[in-house]
Amino acid sequence: MRMNVGTSDYRVDLAIEDPEEEGRFLLGIECDGPHYVSGMTVRDRDRTRQGQLRRLGWKLHRVWSVEWFRNPEGELDRIEEALRAAKPTG
Repeated sequence: MRMNVGTSDYRVDLAIEDPEEEGRFLLGIECDGPHYVSGMTVRDRDRTRQGQLRRLGWKLHRVWSVEWFRNPEGELDRIEEALRAAKPTG
């Protein structure tokens, strides 16, 4: 896992790298931390940024800090499910 991945304003908080192909990421995990807060508007944070990252080929998953603190095991289960769904088949 790598943190703060990207070269522009559209950085991914956490990225899970494919163990079989260096430099290829299976899943980007967005959190409601500094990058999220830095968006000027809700549209910037929730639509524009995600849309741009998806156009660049990212598969994304969102983790909200409130949910993480309430139920970290459940959030880890959701991340694992998102990772399974993001893995290429075949």
